[in-house]
Amino acid sequence: IKDSILTGYAVELLASMDTLYGGRQGGIKFPNPNTLDFLLAYGHLFEDFSALDAVQLSLDNMAYGGIYDQLGGGFSRYSTDPYWKVPHFEKMLYDNAQLIATYSKAYRAFGNEDYKRIVEETIEFCDRELASELGPYYSSLDADINGEEGTYYVWSEEEINNLLKEDKVLNIFKSYYQIGAAGIWEYDKNVLFPQRSIYDFAMEYGLDPAECELALNEARKVILNSRDQREKPALDDKILASWNGLMIQGLCEAYRSFENPTYLSKANAIGQFILDNMKKEDGSLYRNYKGEQASINAFLDDYANVAKGFLDLYAVSFDEKWIHEADTLLTYVNDKFKDDNNPIYFYTSTADNPLMTRKKEILDGVMPASNSTLARVIADLGVVLEQKPFKAQSLEMLQTITNRPNFKRNIGFNTNWGLLYLEKLEKVYEVVVMGPDYLENKGVLELDYLPNIHFMGANQASELPLLQGKYVPDANYIYVCKSSMCKFPVETVEEAQALLDKEF
Repeated sequence: IKDSILTGYAVELLASMDTLYGGRQGGIKFPNPNTLDFLLAYGHLFEDFSALDAVQLSLDNMAYGGIYDQLGGGFSRYSTDPYWKVPHFEKMLYDNAQLIATYSKAYRAFGNEDYKRIVEETIEFCDRELASELGPYYSSLDADINGEEGTYYVWSEEEINNLLKEDKVLNIFKSYYQIGAAGIWEYDKNVLFPQRSIYDFAMEYGLDPAECELALNEARKVILNSRDQREKPALDDKILASWNGLMIQGLCEAYRSFENPTYLSKANAIGQFILDNMKKEDGSLYRNYKGEQASINAFLDDYANVAKGFLDLYAVSFDEKWIHEADTLLTYVNDKFKDDNNPIYFYTSTADNPLMTRKKEILDGVMPASNSTLARVIADLGVVLEQKPFKAQSLEMLQTITNRPNFKRNIGFNTNWGLLYLEKLEKVYEVVVMGPDYLENKGVLELDYLPNIHFMGANQASELPLLQGKYVPDANYIYVCKSSMCKFPVETVEEAQALLDKEF
């Protein structure tokens, strides 16, 4: 596919990227996973290797930088330097949820095993440090302890020497993490800062990669055990609907990539908690849950991120309940947040106390804007429910934004809109998987990175428009469709992949 306007946006965005260390240019760097998601999808669909290289450079430097917790997993909010070395040590659920999703997609695209490790370790961090007993996740961990930032995460060389008794393990650990060298921060403390993969490190020093990995794993356990004895950063134990919606999305992407059933069960548990504890009888949501009490009427980002999470849950589980829940949320949003004079929605509901002005959130930042996510939700519902008005509405929202004079200049703050733009191009497909092996067959097809494909399916008759008339008892059929027009069904994953290969 070719689209000169979108190519222009991508060129503008790539010009703002740091070609040495990845991420956006600047002295302070945020991960901006949505920017990487756009470049990954664009690069894949347009065969633009400069975009794909920018994604890998960014993900690699973050993974091997101090912004990533090399001992316990998980990402800090941002880097205070251009090299991803010294972070602002606060850890937020919304960052980690989105980065779980981005690294999961990148694993499918590039097959880099380090990306798989990052996803697994980040989910382990969230489970260990942010998970509530109820299913959803708490909001954040503070950066400082007793007013001093980073003390939980940094190390003196003397501390490392005292903890690691075996010389070979000590030398490998200090060399890989650049203790006493590039890892030095302030007050002779070190940030663990490898800057390259274990394999590249082993090649550099003429060592066996497997031995290096074993030694580093052994050392990390010792150092992490010592860190666990330190006073821990304070936990913000609010449960926010919006951020947990992002976590559902991240876990669903991880499930797509790695087929770990616990990831799907965690995502389901969050979704069910929101339905049981944060949804009111009138169909509205609470924004906040703390101390067994829900409070504050939800804002547009809560509805958008939760609805997107519900649609992702359908896409990986084919449980149609989640489609209907997302549709119910949209119905409420249309009643309480819609601007009758403009396609772009207000951030606050008419159910709240009226303010002098009701703002609208349209720029994508560290999180996608509520309006861009909602527009993608409306587009997705348009596909799965075969609702042409929804498809038209999402396009109208997109055109309202892309027609703004500063859209191209601000493309770095419009990347979720860019993803919707990609979805609005002609090459959008639906894959319908029916029969006893429907989940297994869908899982195999999804192991490839396939942006712009909507997966649907069932092992029973369904009222979803695109599934009607496609169920045959005890028979496995796969339909490859474009704009709801389906080719003749095939019976095997290999045949379906061949059809998709022809199209892509």
